[in-house]
Amino acid sequence: MKKIIKGLLLFIVALVVFLIATLPVNVVIPRLPKNLPVALSGAEGSVWRGKAAQLSVNRQPLGALEWTIHPASLLLARLNADFKLTGDGLRAKGNATVKMDKTVVLDRTLIDADVGKLPLPPQAEMVSPEGKVNATVRSLSLRDRRILDADADILWNPARITATSPLDLGQIELKVTGKDGALNGALDSKNGPLTARGKIDISPDGLLKANIRLAPHERTPAEIRDMLPMIGRPDRSGAVAINQQMKIPGWPGPAK
Repeated sequence: MKKIIKGLLLFIVALVVFLIATLPVNVVIPRLPKNLPVALSGAEGSVWRGKAAQLSVNRQPLGALEWTIHPASLLLARLNADFKLTGDGLRAKGNATVKMDKTVVLDRTLIDADVGKLPLPPQAEMVSPEGKVNATVRSLSLRDRRILDADADILWNPARITATSPLDLGQIELKVTGKDGALNGALDSKNGPLTARGKIDISPDGLLKANIRLAPHERTPAEIRDMLPMIGRPDRSGAVAINQQMKIPGWPGPAK
């Protein structure tokens, strides 16, 4: 009798797992809470392996999404999945984990983006960034739209901004690290009209501090050399230092 009961229980467990694994995702989505910041449309496939024609975050469409969930992660009270996102000017591929406290962790993630097509906030200075951005995210933790921890490399190449006229900036690299909501960035540039090196720090409450040195070189156009004294007082080599701080508009406050 014990063997019969044990076999019956195993059969029921296997049946439940099978039903969940093959449950169509378009049956589950309408039953999700309405206040979620993430929305899927045109979904097909199963809960564990599926795709959606459009992923939107805070009502901002990002592109088509494919995912494969690793069921074993549920034993650790978390949801882990490989994903691929393909949108207009945005491609991302990597791994995401959602924890019980709603923390989202990205790792082994590669992002390619066309800066001009990203849903960036309007700039008060009417400066439009252009070019390609490639990011290698080794680890990035977010909760309630706040970045908690980070370890990533960002390459903007070619980097270009347009204000009254286009300005090519060459190649800009930014190495980002962070812990407990405080972010630090080491900036370096190559092949541009100026050499830029420095640091960018962002506090948990969104206070940005920039300490960047802009230095001319033998290929720096005369009009840009003449512009440098308007930014700061040049040193003997003609380089100027930018030491600025500002509160980033709309930055979420530190986690309570």
